[in-house]
Amino acid sequence: MHRIKIPFLRRSGVFILFLFLVISSTLAHAKTLHYRLHPIWTRSFTPQIVDLNGDGTDELVIVHGSQIDVQDWKLRYFYHSFKIDLTVPFNIRAIPGASLDSVTFFLTFRKADTIFVKFLPPTRLTRGKAIPESLLQDFYFFVRSPKTLPSNFYQSIGYLGNYQNNHGHRNWLFRFNTAWDKWGKRGLLAATIHPPKILWHYFSGPQIFHVVLDDLNGDGNKEIILSSYAPANGVKGRDTRDNKSYIFVLNSEGKEIWKRSLGTYWTGSYATVG
Repeated sequence: MHRIKIPFLRRSGVFILFLFLVISSTLAHAKTLHYRLHPIWTRSFTPQIVDLNGDGTDELVIVHGSQIDVQDWKLRYFYHSFKIDLTVPFNIRAIPGASLDSVTFFLTFRKADTIFVKFLPPTRLTRGKAIPESLLQDFYFFVRSPKTLPSNFYQSIGYLGNYQNNHGHRNWLFRFNTAWDKWGKRGLLAATIHPPKILWHYFSGPQIFHVVLDDLNGDGNKEIILSSYAPANGVKGRDTRDNKSYIFVLNSEGKEIWKRSLGTYWTGSYATVG
């Protein structure tokens, strides 16, 4: 009987045995894994860090478009994109709430010739469940002017910051803006958010894009310093037009202290304090 030689299998067996010994030795001497890199989000967002569920530990609130993601400190989702029962597209954002470690959501959406702005404090329904439109709190709205074409109707509103006024009450600042609609509105408003209430408006021609809060005159109260851009869309506000950029200074109650025009159309005037 002739023996059948299989040198390839012998060499393979030796290699597999060697590989097994190397892996076993590596695992035996491997150090404990202390950390791991996690993919958090795939686009650029500004997360908010708050204790959203009241357990004493902060969570990450990540907002993009109509989706809210909340992750715990181990970067695990514990609820993802809670649903709001609206039949129209909407945009939702998270802003600081009434207390130091809290958050409030605010939504904007359009129905016919009106753009609505609503607030939504966190509830048990914001943990992955459906929220009826009836739970949204009225805050603000914009109505299309009869002189504005429906295709040109555009209004946006965004959170700028919050401050304590002369009476010790905390106010939230929002800027509102239009684009090509010369009959639209631009400016700044101050409000409380629990409950939602508009305290004052300041209308402007140019776009407000930045705010600084500082005590300019040394009276112990902070003034509101606004930077603006002049897009030259024909928008008017108070005694300004958007063919010039301005620095505006208001007191904490929204009264104008002074303003300066620093540039012509397509320029931005930016204020810093220090």
